[in-house]
Amino acid sequence: LRHGDTVSNLRHRPIRLLDHIGQHLVQLLDGTRDRESLRAELERAVRNGQFAVYREGKPIAEMDDALKELDDHLDLNLTSLAQAALLVS
Repeated sequence: LRHGDTVSNLRHRPIRLLDHIGQHLVQLLDGTRDRESLRAELERAVRNGQFAVYREGKPIAEMDDALKELDDHLDLNLTSLAQAALLVS
């Protein structure tokens, strides 16, 4: 995952992750974090410059705007990961 954007799901099928947020998120999904903790970890990564938050294909330059958009990206990625059989409840 550190060198690509594809992972195998529970059905052993390759799944391409949506974006850098999804790639970072998958590495955090070890069952020890709730949504609030995941959001905090993602915010820390954005603030540290590990990845940018995008809107309409362009990185959001203003940090406050990027962090507001982060919630939508988190929800979108969690939904996508669940639908792709990458999450277990």
